[in-house]
Order: sequence, then C-alpha cells, then structure tokens
Amino acid sequence: SNPTRGTNGTGGDIDVLVGSGDTGHGGNMSLTSGDTTDDNHRGGFLTLTAGGNNNTAGGRGGVVKMSGGFAGGTGSCDLQAYECAGLAIAVAMYEAVLHGCTSDCDWNGTHSTYMCSDVEVLSDQYDAVLGGCTQKCLGGAVEITGGLSSGGVGGLVVLTGGATTSSASDGRGGNVEVRGGMAATGVGGSIVLLTGRSTGTTSGKLVLNTDNSGTAGVSGNVEVNTGTACSGSSGAIDVKTGGSTQGKGGSISVQVGSGDTGAGGAMTLT
Repeated sequence: SNPTRGTNGTGGDIDVLVGSGDTGHGGNMSLTSGDTTDDNHRGGFLTLTAGGNNNTAGGRGGVVKMSGGFAGGTGSCDLQAYECAGLAIAVAMYEAVLHGCTSDCDWNGTHSTYMCSDVEVLSDQYDAVLGGCTQKCLGGAVEITGGLSSGGVGGLVVLTGGATTSSASDGRGGNVEVRGGMAATGVGGSIVLLTGRSTGTTSGKLVLNTDNSGTAGVSGNVEVNTGTACSGSSGAIDVKTGGSTQGKGGSISVQVGSGDTGAGGAMTLT
C-alpha cells in the first residue's frame, strides 16, 4: 500500500505465480473485489493500471498486457471440430454460425433451426457455439464480459483509446485496434461483431459512427475495404438485411449528407 521508490535504479517487480503441475488443469488465479449488500452503493472496483512516467523529456506510460495461455500441443490436434457445451461441432459449422445466420420462427417466436451460409444448424448447436467452445491445441482465450444483472441492464464493456492534451497538430487520440490472429498456412483469424439476442423481443443494434468534428475540422471517414488477393479473387463485400416471417424485410438506405457550400456530395457506384 506504500511502496518504496528507487532513486538511482528501477522500481522493484512484483511477481505472483501459481505453481505448475502434471495432472489435470493448471492452477487458477482469481482477483475479486468486494461485494456489498448496501442498495445505495456498488460492488468494489477492480483496477489494473500500468505505471506512469513523469519525465517531461519523452516519458512513456507503461502497458497493460493480457494474453491467453500458450498451447504447446503439436500432436493429436483435432482441427476439424470444436467441443461446445458437450457437443462436437464441425469447424465448418462453427465458422458459419460466427459469420451470421438466418432463421424462420416457430409459432411461439423461437428458432428451431438456423441457416448459416449454406449450413443448417439446430438451435442447440447454435446456442452451444455462441456459448463458447474449446479444441485440442487451442491457444487460451481472453474474455471480457460485462456483469450480469438480475433486474436491470447488463454491464457495459467499454474500450476507449487514450486521450491526449498535446497542442501539437499530430497529437492524436489513441486508436482502438482489433485484429484477427495471423496464420502460417491456414486462414487468418476473423473479426466477428455480433449484437446480443433477446429471447422475447428485439436483438441489439450494430452502430458504426464517426464522431462530430471540432470547430476547425471535418468529421472522420468510414472506410470498408477488402484486401488485395495474390492468387485468386479478392474478398467480397456483402450487405444484406434479414428475412421476416410476420413482416417485411429490412430496408437498405444510402444517403449523402447535405451541405451549405459548393456542390452537393457525390455518390459513385462502379
């Protein structure tokens, strides 16, 4: 709570290590802040903060790193299936579910089967995939989940780039970057954005916005590109709305914003 500070060297490290074993799962490590039963207050914060650097001549802040565990297996790796809630799910089905599905509704509004790309998926298989899967030789995951609420709104997950107080024109705010993993010979990792389901009403929105500009700038662009192909066709861009069983299909609207100087903004389809 009151660490000593070095004056002519580096600060001391703190290492917390769970011992290794050779049978069963590795030992867990848990950090849990305190509960409360006071209806006017929240549970305790859990704060992880990297060290700062107060040197005005180029000081850099420390980094908070979270990494899943290394998977050292190279043999008996079943790369054709996942285990999801006790079900064996083929990789093709797993990938199809993550890339989006459509479904007809039963009389009570539930879904018994899903069509994911050209793969038919049963509801228990669909739920199992979205609930999380494992696989031999699979690297450890990093999971960040908002808190469960029994009678209100579930907890947020907020990822925010760092702010800057620099007056330099190149002093930008920090990026938020999400990247799929690299592969040596197989397909690189995908980035999947999937809104939450509702068992009773409407699924969540997916909103992509750039913020408003300051007094002497323009608002940011929204760019959607596929990469260059070195052997074969480049990636496609598909924009689709879902089907409906008791209403009409969703609309697609493309609109150019209005202005008050010069010609109106162009729309180009090639």
